[in-house]
Amino acid sequence: EQRPSSDASQNLLLMSAVSPRASWRSFADLCEALSKSPGQISKRSQIALFFRAIGDHDQHSASLAALYFAGTPFPESDTRVLNVGGRLLSKAVAEISQADNDAMRATYRKHGDFGAAAGDLIVGASNDAPLVIAEIEEAFALIARTTVQAAKLDAVKALLLRTRNGETPNLEAKALVKLVIGDM
Repeated sequence: EQRPSSDASQNLLLMSAVSPRASWRSFADLCEALSKSPGQISKRSQIALFFRAIGDHDQHSASLAALYFAGTPFPESDTRVLNVGGRLLSKAVAEISQADNDAMRATYRKHGDFGAAAGDLIVGASNDAPLVIAEIEEAFALIARTTVQAAKLDAVKALLLRTRNGETPNLEAKALVKLVIGDM
């Protein structure tokens, strides 16, 4: 086990600023920090701090975050599924980013990870309020009950558009895509 690095310690301080209403941004930032943390002790500390920061204020969002960290949109006891395949997700990212096939391929090859590619492609500012974890649950419920592919595409695009935050890479889009494809 390694001690938390100075970057990890700084991330721990940043996590302590999580708003009482757990933002998807804080979740995405933690996912990114965990991917760069060198050891299990550092990762456990960051996760514990995240849950302490939101759990006292919003236990429902904390339980959703635990589910999402496990890489699943619904609890095991829930029979719903998103039924969002790679083709639909790629189409949503391409339409939002206005990237052609060559740009999509090049960005994917750069990262070897569709979530990271989406984070580079889905850019721009949003006029919406910051996305919160509980809204992800609502959007997933809508996507799961939508059977018409065109409507499902629209629902996925609407959720992905909500992740735009004016930053590149867009860590919120990256985390969302990785969750949808089960690659957390």
